[in-house]
Amino acid sequence: MAEEERKGLSNKAIVGGGAIITLITVFFQNGGNDFLKEVLTHKEDPPGTSPTVVAPSEKEIAAAFEKEIAAAFQKALQIEEETNSKISETSTSEETWSNVIQNWQKAIQLMRKIPSSDADRYSTAKEKLQTYQNQLLYAEALKFGSAASNLTEPAINNTLPKEQWQKIEELWKQAQEKLNAISTDDPIYPRVGRKLEEYKQNGIYSYQAGLAASWLQGVRVAQEASNLVKTANTPNDWIRISGFWQQAIELMQSVPSGYVRYSEAIKKTSEYQNNLRYSQQQTSI
Repeated sequence: MAEEERKGLSNKAIVGGGAIITLITVFFQNGGNDFLKEVLTHKEDPPGTSPTVVAPSEKEIAAAFEKEIAAAFQKALQIEEETNSKISETSTSEETWSNVIQNWQKAIQLMRKIPSSDADRYSTAKEKLQTYQNQLLYAEALKFGSAASNLTEPAINNTLPKEQWQKIEELWKQAQEKLNAISTDDPIYPRVGRKLEEYKQNGIYSYQAGLAASWLQGVRVAQEASNLVKTANTPNDWIRISGFWQQAIELMQSVPSGYVRYSEAIKKTSEYQNNLRYSQQQTSI
C-alpha cells in the first residue's frame, strides 16, 4: 500500500491476562474514499510489566484494508439480490418502497467504498453503483406514485376537494422527475418509459379533476339543500339549509376560470345566492 494512502495512526494498548492487545486505528484515504480500520495486534509480556505498543506492519494494514473492501463489496451484492427478489411493482405500500429505498441507499454507500486502486472490483463496482442509483430513483418514483394512488382511492365514492387533487397532482410530478433522471441506457428503462407515460396520464387526470372539484362539490351541496327544502318546517331547518346554500356559493366562486364550466359556475353562483336569501327569510317566519 502506498505510504501517502495512510493519513494517520492512533493506537492504544489494552492489558489482559499477560497479553498486550494493541488497537491500532488506521485512517486511509484512497480513490476519494475514507476508511477507518482497526487492526488488532498483540505481544505476550509477563504479567505486571508495562504495556508495549505494537504497531501493525504494512502487511497487516493492507490485509485489514482488503478485508474491509471485500466485505463491503459482497454485502452490496447481497443487498442487491435480496432487494430484487422482494420488489413487486404492483405494491401500493409506501412502507414497502421506503424499505426498498433504504436498501439501495445502503448498497450505494457500500459500493462507494471500493477504491479505484482495486483492479479486481472497481470496474464492477462502478457499473453496480450506476445501476443502484437508477434503481433508487425508480423506487423513489414508485413511492411517490403509491402515495398519489392511495390519496386518489377515496375519490371512487366521494368527490375530493380541489386542494387534495392539487396535492395528488404534485406527487405525480415528483414521481415523473425521478423517472426522468434515470439513464436511458439502463436495462430497466423500458419499464421506466411505461411508468413515465402512466404517471403523465395520472397527472393530467389529477389536474383536470382539480379543476372540476369545486364545481362537482358545489352541485352536490346544492342538491342536498334542495332535498332539505322539501321537508323543512322549522326555523332551524331553514338555518341548516342556508348553511348549505352558503357553502355551495363559496364552492362555485372557487371554480377556476380554466374549467370548461366556468361560465355555468357564475350563473349557479347567482342562482344559489337567490336561494340563500329566500332561506334566510324563512328563518324569521
